[in-house]
Amino acid sequence: MKFMVRVVLTQNLTMFYRWLIRSDPLRMPLSIAGRILTRALEMFSYVHFLGLDMSEITEGYLCPECLLNLSSEAALVSHFEKNHVPALQDNEVEKLAQDYKDLALDQPVDVVRSRLSLLEYIISSLLEGKLAPQSIPEIDLKPKLQEFLEEQVNRRTENDALILQLTTERDSALSEIGQLKDLSVQLQSQLQTRCYDLSAKEKELTVVKEQLKDSSTKLEASKNERQTFPVQPKEQSPNSQLNERLEGDLRAIEPKTLNPSEQLIVELQEEIDSLKTNLDDLKTTLNYLKSENKALVEKITTLSLEVQVKEGQIKEFEKTVKVMRGNEKTLRNSLDEAEEAAKQKDATIKSLQQELHQFMSDAKAKSDECDRLTKHINNLTSESNSVNETNAKLNVKLNELRTQLTCLVDSENALKQKLVEMDSTLAAQNEELGNHASIVTELESKLSSTYAEHQALMDQLIESQNRSKQLETALQTSHQELEGLQRIILDLGRQNQALQITQDRLTNRQWVSDESVQFCSNCQKEFSISVRKHHCRYCGKVFCQACSSKKTATSASKDPLRVCDACFAELTGAW
Repeated sequence: MKFMVRVVLTQNLTMFYRWLIRSDPLRMPLSIAGRILTRALEMFSYVHFLGLDMSEITEGYLCPECLLNLSSEAALVSHFEKNHVPALQDNEVEKLAQDYKDLALDQPVDVVRSRLSLLEYIISSLLEGKLAPQSIPEIDLKPKLQEFLEEQVNRRTENDALILQLTTERDSALSEIGQLKDLSVQLQSQLQTRCYDLSAKEKELTVVKEQLKDSSTKLEASKNERQTFPVQPKEQSPNSQLNERLEGDLRAIEPKTLNPSEQLIVELQEEIDSLKTNLDDLKTTLNYLKSENKALVEKITTLSLEVQVKEGQIKEFEKTVKVMRGNEKTLRNSLDEAEEAAKQKDATIKSLQQELHQFMSDAKAKSDECDRLTKHINNLTSESNSVNETNAKLNVKLNELRTQLTCLVDSENALKQKLVEMDSTLAAQNEELGNHASIVTELESKLSSTYAEHQALMDQLIESQNRSKQLETALQTSHQELEGLQRIILDLGRQNQALQITQDRLTNRQWVSDESVQFCSNCQKEFSISVRKHHCRYCGKVFCQACSSKKTATSASKDPLRVCDACFAELTGAW
C-alpha cells in the first residue's frame, strides 16, 4: 500500500510540475503555486502519520487540497481550478499583466532573471530528487520501514515454524501408522493362534465324545443282543456263561471309561469358554483399534486441510508480490513521465528566455522613445517663452504624468515587496523539497531490499510446495496401507464366521439311538434280523449294511472307520 501512495504522490507532483511549466507566470500568482506545493508536502506528512494503515487510499489522481480521488490529470486540473483557485476577474488579470509589462521598463532585469532561475531550480530539484530529509524531521519513514521489514522477517519465521510443525506432525502420523500396522499384525497372529487352539480343542472334544458314544454303543449292543436272544437250553450254557462274563467286564469297564471322559469333556468345555472369552477380548481390542484408526484418519484429514490453508496463504503472498510488481511498473512509468516533463521544462525555459530577450528589446525601444520625448520636451521648454498657452497645457500634462508615475512607483514597490516574500517562501519550499528527494532515494533503496526479501520468500514458497507434495504422497501411502488393513480385518471376520459355522455344524451332530430308528436313513429299508443296523462313525446316523459299507479315515481317528455314502463323499471329496 505504501508503494501505491508513492505512485499517487508522484503522479500528483508530476501533474503539478507540468501545470506550473505550462501556465503563464503572469496569470497564476506565485502564492497559489506555493499553496499547492505546500499541500503536496503535507501529503508526505499524512503518509508518515498513517504508517502502514492506508487501506482507504487508492491509486489514482488525488487532489492536493481535499484528497479527492479523480480519474485523470485533466479532471484533477479542472477540479482544482474550479474549487480551490480564487477566481480572478478578466479585467484584473489584464491590468496585472499590463502593470507588469510597464514595470518591466523600470524593473531590473536581474529580478526577472532571478525569478525564472528560482522557478527553474524548483522544477529541476523536484524532478531530479535533490531533496534532503534533515529539513523536515516529522517525515521520518525510517522507523516505519524498519517495523515493516521486521514484520516481514517475523512472518517468514512463522512460516518456517509452521512448515516444521507440519513436517513433525506428518512424521508422528507415519510412526503411529507403523505402530498400528505392527499391532494389527500381532493381533492377527494371536487371533490365528487362538483359532488353531480352539479348533484343536474342539477336535479333541469330538474324539472323546465319539469314544464315549462308541462305548455306549457297544454297551447298548451287548444289551440288545442279550435281550434279543432268549435263554438257551443247557447245551448252550458255555455261550451264556460267555455273555455273562462279557457283561460283567462291560459293567466293570463302563465306570472307568465314563468318568475320565466326562471329566475331560468338562475341562475342554471350560477351555472352550476361556477361548471364547479371549476371542471377545480380541474383538473388543479390534473395535478399539478401529476407533483409533478412525481418529487417526480424521487427524490426517485435518492436517490436509491445514496444508490447503497454508497453500492459500502462499497464493496470497504471490498476489501481494504481483501487486508490488505492478506498483513498481507504475512507478517506472511515472519516472518516465517525469523525464518527459523535464524535457518539456527545458523547452519552456528556452521559450521563457526568448520572451526575456523580447522584453529587453521592448525595454530598449521604450528607453529610446523616452529619450526622444525628453528632447522634444526640451525643445518645447525653449519655446515656452514664446508660446504661453502651449506651456500651460504642457504643465497640466506634466502634472498628470507625474501623478501616473507616482502610482506606478507605488505599485512597483508593492510588487517588489511581494516578490521578496515569495522568494523567501520558495526558498523554504525548495529546502523542504530537497528533504523529500532524499526520502524518495531512501525508499528506493528499501525497495531494492524488499525485492531481495521477495526473492527469499519465493524460494521459501517453492520449498513449501515441495514439502506439501511430499506430505500428500505420504498421506496417499497411509490411505493405501489403511485400506489394506481394513481388507485384512474383513478377511479375518469372514474366516471367523466360517469357523463358527463349522463349529455349529460339528456341535449339532448327535449319535442317533438304535431304538429310535426303524428304517435306513438313506435307502429307507426296514431293519430286521437279516438287515442289521450300522452307525456312521462321522455323522452318527443309522444305516443298513449297503449304505454304510465304505470306510475312510476321519479327523477323530487315523484308522479307517465305517461311514455312510454321504460322509464318505464329504471326507474324500468324491462327489
